[in-house]
This record gives sequence, structure tokens and C-alpha cells, in this order.
Amino acid sequence: MQTRSLFPLALALAAAGAGLGLLAWTEGPARPVPDDLPELSVSVLPPEADGLVDALATAYEDVRGLEAEVARAEEALGKARRELSRLHGQRADHAERVAGLQAEARRAEEALAQATGARDALVSALVQAGEALQVARAEHADLQAQGERWRSRSLDAGFDGFLASAQLTACDRGTRRRHGRCRAAVRDALDQPVVEATWRRCADGRQAVPVLAHRGRDEQLPSFAEPLPVTSGLEDGWYVAWCDPTLPEAGEPVDAG
Repeated sequence: MQTRSLFPLALALAAAGAGLGLLAWTEGPARPVPDDLPELSVSVLPPEADGLVDALATAYEDVRGLEAEVARAEEALGKARRELSRLHGQRADHAERVAGLQAEARRAEEALAQATGARDALVSALVQAGEALQVARAEHADLQAQGERWRSRSLDAGFDGFLASAQLTACDRGTRRRHGRCRAAVRDALDQPVVEATWRRCADGRQAVPVLAHRGRDEQLPSFAEPLPVTSGLEDGWYVAWCDPTLPEAGEPVDAG
């Protein structure tokens, strides 16, 4: 009778223990099953209750195993959350670096555009300067050619003036006929290619222009002077005073200005 009265109590305790374990696993965080549950004396249970006791012990072990798995799952979940947070941080840092690189690339593109524009402006200015230089060179060459023509004409006129002045200087006395013979003698003596070339060399350099002069019988012939030949129309003592051919200025052209 006593054994039968304890059987329902054992079943009730087993059901309560299983219910508490299942409730602890399904609702809220894992909680260990209490170890202070009343121990059942197998000797007081009927033989047919042995399977229920084994099932209850197995249920206890299963609950503890599930609690360990839940703890491991929560730990893995925590690690996963921390890794996700770290990845989010890295993603934010990466996005910031990408934005910085993009801004730097835009600044580089703007600087390149400015440098390209400045280069193109310099190239255009250089082309314009080259064209202007070509025009200036052409104008300078034309001016030089004109200067050469004017200088040649000036020398021609100067030599003609030299011949005329020499005739007036040497032929200032006598009759008209004598003047004619004198002038012809002066022209024959001075109107020569060698004389003209010497006169041009002196007139074209920074030296005195040759002149026709007269010396007395007792006077010495000056340096770099050449006497005129004595003829029936020209008396003795006339000479041409040339420039000094040893001076450094000899042969150098006179500045146009």
C-alpha cells in the first residue's frame, strides 16, 4: 500500500522536473536544472516505474546538453556580432578613404586642366611671337636692303662730290679754257676704280674723308698721301690725303644712325 502511494508522487515529480527544464530551455536564457530535487528511492517505486526513471534521467542529461549548446550558440552569436561591428567600422573607414581619394583625384584633374590651359596659352603666345618675329626679321632684312641701297647711293654721291670738290679746289684760277683742261686732268687722275675703292673704304669707316690738297715746294708729302700726276692742265704739288689704312676702324661701316 505504501509503495503504491509513492508511485503517483514520483510521476508528479518527474513531470514537474521535465516541465521546468523544458520551460527554462524555451523561455529566456538557459538556466541549469536544480540539483537539489528530491532523490527517489528506487526501492519504493514499483517495477514498472523503472523505465520512467531512466527516461527522466535521460531528459535531465538532454536538458544539460541543450543548455551547453545554447551557451555555445550565444557565444558564437556574440563573436559574430562583434565581427559584424568590426566589419562595419572597416567599411566606414574604407568609404572615407575612397571619398578622400576621389576628392584628391578631382583636385588633380582640376590642376591638370589648369596646367593644360596655361600650356596651351603659352603655346599660342609662342606661335604668335614666332610669327611676329618672322615679320620683324623680314622687315629688318628689307630695311637692311634699303639701307645698303641708300648707303651705296650715298657713297656714289659722295664720290661724285669728292670729284667735284677736287676740281673746284685745283682749278680756281685762269681762263675758262684753262679751267677746262684742269678739270679734265683732275677727273682723269681721280675718276679711277682704284681711287674710288680707296675713297669708299675711307668714307665707309670711322675715319677722315679723303681730300685734295696742295703742298709747297719745300713741304714734305704727308703720310698716306698720293700725289697727282703733273700734266699740262694740272700743276705740281697736288695730292690726295687718304685715311690711315692701319687704324682698326678701317673697313668698318659707318653706323646708319
